[in-house]
Amino acid sequence: MTKPFKTSLILASFFVLGWLLFALLQQYTNRHEPHSDYPAIKNRGELRVCGEYDPFSFYTDDQGQHGFHYELAKAFAEAHGLTLVYMYEGTFRTRMQWLNTGRCDLLTGPLPILNSLRPTLAYTMPLYGSRLVLVQRRSDKPLRNQVNLADKTVSIASHSPYLVRISHLATEISDSIHVKEVRVFTHEELLKQVNDGKTDFAVMDEYMAKAWSKDYPELDIQTPLSLTQFQAWAVRPNSPQLLDSLNVFLEGYKKSRAYARLLKRYGATPTR
Repeated sequence: MTKPFKTSLILASFFVLGWLLFALLQQYTNRHEPHSDYPAIKNRGELRVCGEYDPFSFYTDDQGQHGFHYELAKAFAEAHGLTLVYMYEGTFRTRMQWLNTGRCDLLTGPLPILNSLRPTLAYTMPLYGSRLVLVQRRSDKPLRNQVNLADKTVSIASHSPYLVRISHLATEISDSIHVKEVRVFTHEELLKQVNDGKTDFAVMDEYMAKAWSKDYPELDIQTPLSLTQFQAWAVRPNSPQLLDSLNVFLEGYKKSRAYARLLKRYGATPTR
């Protein structure tokens, strides 16, 4: 077994172990928190959602509030007579804490469906498919082969659920990929770092990168780092009625023209 292979396995093991410990802690905490399933949310009259701030997920301008996840969550809230409260935070672990301590009811995306997160998240049905991409500055010789990431350093949002994918990629190419975790408020900060030459490579969701790309024409986001992964929403495991309400709504809404228009507006790929 080569040293890089051992290193990537150790990194993956620590990531999964960390999330399992976090899950156990949150489950212990949940037993001491008020139960907040769909009836309590309905009685409260508002649905509290936490997610990202970016031109794909949620953003504001002089015309109001927009974004794929925001508009879909708003459609669910309106269908159930609820007021939508959308909170955004750049760090995934903080959003997880908000969810598991009851500060929010629903975790939106980008959120890949990962087995390592199932102990602490109850996923909805898949919403669409996306993949990871490499962000780099445009050049005559862009990095296109994942093998060429060997011994390179990539920046990624701290505590990102995609860390485990980078570890797996290092295993696949049988070499080390160095990871620099960056505490960000929005993923645009990673794009700025690459654009300004402070780092050579960053990793992020493809739709998020595409949504920002018009503001950063000097950046290249054409190199995929993963196969297409299903993206979903998630609730606390102790909110089965909310999960059921979401899935019933999504099953019907995904067949509607409104959902087709939403996918087209934000360039997302529907699930089959």
